[in-house]
Amino acid sequence: MTKQPYFYTEDSIDEATTTTTIIPKSIIDALDQRNYQSAINEASSAISALFERHYIALLDKRSYAHAMQCNFKAALKDAYEMIKYAPTSSKGYLRAGRLYAMEGKQTQAIQICQRGIETVSPWMDPRGYRLLKEHKVLAEYQNAKRIDFIARLPLETAFTIFMQLDRGEKGIALAVSKTWRERLLLCSPAWNKLTSTGCKPDMMIAKAIDRIGPHVQTLLLACKTNTLRNLYLNHIKDGTFANLKTLILTRLMTTVLHREQIIIALWQVRHTLTKLAVDFSGNQTTVTFGSILFACPQLIDLSYITSENLQLHLGDLTTIKKPCAIRQLHVKSKLSRSEDIRPILQRCPQLRYLAIEGCPHAILDSVFEQCPCLEVVGYHAATSTRLPSLTCDECERETTGLRILHISACVDPHHIIPIIHKNGKALENLLLYLSTPTPVAAAAAAPPPPADIINNDNNDDHLNDAYDENHRPNHHDDNHNNPMIPYQKITLQHLRNFACSFESNTQEKIIENVINVSPELRTVSLMGVENLNTMAEALCSLTRLEALSIGGGIRAVVDSNNALKTFFKKHAKLGPHSPLRMIRFMGCGALKDDVFNAILSTQTLEVVKIDYCQKISSDGLRMFVSMLGSLEALTLGLMEKVTDTVVEHISPSIREVCLQGLPNITDRGVMKFIDTSSVFSLSSA
Repeated sequence: MTKQPYFYTEDSIDEATTTTTIIPKSIIDALDQRNYQSAINEASSAISALFERHYIALLDKRSYAHAMQCNFKAALKDAYEMIKYAPTSSKGYLRAGRLYAMEGKQTQAIQICQRGIETVSPWMDPRGYRLLKEHKVLAEYQNAKRIDFIARLPLETAFTIFMQLDRGEKGIALAVSKTWRERLLLCSPAWNKLTSTGCKPDMMIAKAIDRIGPHVQTLLLACKTNTLRNLYLNHIKDGTFANLKTLILTRLMTTVLHREQIIIALWQVRHTLTKLAVDFSGNQTTVTFGSILFACPQLIDLSYITSENLQLHLGDLTTIKKPCAIRQLHVKSKLSRSEDIRPILQRCPQLRYLAIEGCPHAILDSVFEQCPCLEVVGYHAATSTRLPSLTCDECERETTGLRILHISACVDPHHIIPIIHKNGKALENLLLYLSTPTPVAAAAAAPPPPADIINNDNNDDHLNDAYDENHRPNHHDDNHNNPMIPYQKITLQHLRNFACSFESNTQEKIIENVINVSPELRTVSLMGVENLNTMAEALCSLTRLEALSIGGGIRAVVDSNNALKTFFKKHAKLGPHSPLRMIRFMGCGALKDDVFNAILSTQTLEVVKIDYCQKISSDGLRMFVSMLGSLEALTLGLMEKVTDTVVEHISPSIREVCLQGLPNITDRGVMKFIDTSSVFSLSSA
């Protein structure tokens, strides 16, 4: 039987023992003889010996402990610290050699042992020198009999392994051996998605890009060097990326490229490219919309970002004779006018997804007229909210009508509500950020006039004039649309999720035109509520409400707490049949103990989140959290009234507890909760 190499077991390296420090006699004699230089030399030698006996021994023990916890990075750091402070001692080299052997890195073990052999004196440290030579021999033996599993495994199994590697690991694997390289280059699924930023593994991948390119379907380029930028662009132009479907050119990639380079590259992949994202923000190089639409006729998804006026980047759109195939479009620009994006929309009649940033909200009036198939619309929402993209199947099917509308920049409620009721029959998800209504819009807040008045052009003239004077956006918008678009109020039968941020004098309009006409609402999130009384009354009418979030500085309305108590009592009467599962209060300074007492009567709650509600007392919180027995998750944040006593009384059956920004709790309260919580207890059959 082959002897097991003791590389993997722990040898004792001179146990550090606690001794009483005794000053060597040689130092005392030198001082008595006033030979101070000799005393200095003797003391320095004694200090070095003492340092090695204790500090080096402690580092060795800590390194071993790290290794036993599989923290080899920390263990090796201690080993090399030993070598640094005691370079002529064998201990650091032996510890590092053992660690490399435990990791299976026999080559590194051989190298560190050889370094120790060349440094350690065989006369000063004969035992350590002998161990270093033995360890080197054992490492060479292990290295000679290693098995290359990648070379021996079936190709399908090797491919499965390669597909689990990240980009950096694949770059390293290319340099392991010729067999590894050839097998990895044959694995098409491993290269479906490729990103290049210029890191070291990217350089290894770039050397084999002529072999990798045909496998790549999604390519993201954020190259930081001209060499790498030109390498990829040239390979695209040469047809290496024959199956490329998605191309993402970041700001780093486009910063110094010539316009012609990009256009030629796009033309080369025109038959396969269906998704393109380009970011020209802050760069002098730009490729116009006209050039992109002409060079990429198969595009379905286009994202175009610039920090300049969109008008400067339209290009010659007259060359686009046929309607484009684009289904998803994201445009981010600066100081654009409504009419700048209209030529693009006119050439995309089948558009299903539109996210626009930088355009005035007047563009929303004509968006749905020019693109009647829209299902997802985001205004300043592509980056500020999670605006969901459409799948390929959703892009190809018959349109369902507008399902998702996210407005994340201030819009007059009297402008957006008509748009919602004209196009929202299929609306499922609505997010609004409302501005204070202008005087003209407030004057027009009455219900829509009869059709004969709506059709009377003379009656609209004074509204248009006033709008031009009082409500002209600061984006040089020349659109003179009437803010009150004629519309027929509808019931939003399919609306499930609604989030709204209010400013002054906007709440009643939303209650009337959204909440009261949306019987199927499941999730409601409200920020900056003005009048909690009327809002709570409206919420009581929602019989399917599952999640409610209320935040912002609620005004001190009389009986505002009573309004919320009525809401929770209504759900309490429903008992286990109440649909309410989650509530969250954020920055609601007016809420007091009695509201939270009312919450306790709701049997179906699973998640409760309370952030920055300062009026509730510590005693009220303590009683509240102690009685949440059926809760799944509890969050408490940014409240001084949360103390150790409150934390200790949290119901032990709660599965998940999140405590954040609480200045008056300590580890004592947290540990006591953990000790008593049934969630953290262990049980055995």
